[in-house]
Amino acid sequence: MEIDTSKASLTFIGLIGFSLLPLGFIWSINNLFALNIEYSFLNWVSAMFVQFYIQIVIRSSTISSNTNK
Repeated sequence: MEIDTSKASLTFIGLIGFSLLPLGFIWSINNLFALNIEYSFLNWVSAMFVQFYIQIVIRSSTISSNTNK
């Protein structure tokens, strides 16, 4: 059984990005506005929810413009 290394490496990079992007979001908000938000699991989940919500809104707005053409 062979493992496709490109799929495995993309999955690995995706999992790293999945865990680090919410922390980067919290860090950037802390630096921009000096909010002193703690790095906790609940804040990490909240940042992930905001990112997913923004992705869904952007995706739904682009899908509706593509179907009108």
